[in-house]
Amino acid sequence: MKYVYPAVFHKDDKAFWVDFPDLKGCFSDGESDADALLNASEALERYLATLIEEKKILTKPSDIKNVKTDESSFCSLVAANVPENSKKDAYNSRFS
Repeated sequence: MKYVYPAVFHKDDKAFWVDFPDLKGCFSDGESDADALLNASEALERYLATLIEEKKILTKPSDIKNVKTDESSFCSLVAANVPENSKKDAYNSRFS
């Protein structure tokens, strides 16, 4: 199942770090923006798979237009494929 969430990419001196405003505790980083995007997708996949396996309700993704950033950050959508064996319920029934 494919999931898509907005993520905020923050630029540090030499790297990026990424957080997901809708998913407390889901974050990643990378040496470049491309590296950070790939790592963010992997982090999102693992985070959502864990929530689904624990039968927790997923937070509905925010509209990307409503995600606040500052001058040293930007928002992008990040997609993740959660393996079929991690799914317990249908996609639509997982959101709060």
